[in-house]
Amino acid sequence: MQVRTSKTEDEVAAATQVDLRATSTCSRAQYIATVAEVGGLKLAVEQGHIVGFCCVDNRYFFEKVFISLLIVNPDSRRRGVGQELIEAVALDHPELWTSTNRSNAKMRGLLGKLDWQFCGEIEGLDADDPEMFFKKLG
Repeated sequence: MQVRTSKTEDEVAAATQVDLRATSTCSRAQYIATVAEVGGLKLAVEQGHIVGFCCVDNRYFFEKVFISLLIVNPDSRRRGVGQELIEAVALDHPELWTSTNRSNAKMRGLLGKLDWQFCGEIEGLDADDPEMFFKKLG
């Protein structure tokens, strides 16, 4: 598997299709394209196919580098794609942040496995499902 930065509109469209398969919605397509325009769309590519992606953004979270989306094609889950994406992004940044809902046990498990530090949570963003924030120092 290779992790690299998206370079073409076709790759952005393919990432959007991965998001659609994973979430059954295209509501984040414009956000994914906007992140790609500034070089923040990281792709996990396997045998020429995009199997996952993450959006790395430093514009809205107190100017900290933040993984705002981590999406893996449902057919490629539980094979280390998410871990590869996170580890590749972490190599480029001495400090990296992300968040997930408390209900997302798989993401919390992955962050724990990779030694991310829990920093706190905010209630009220999603009903009865606090957002948990994590930091990784390089």
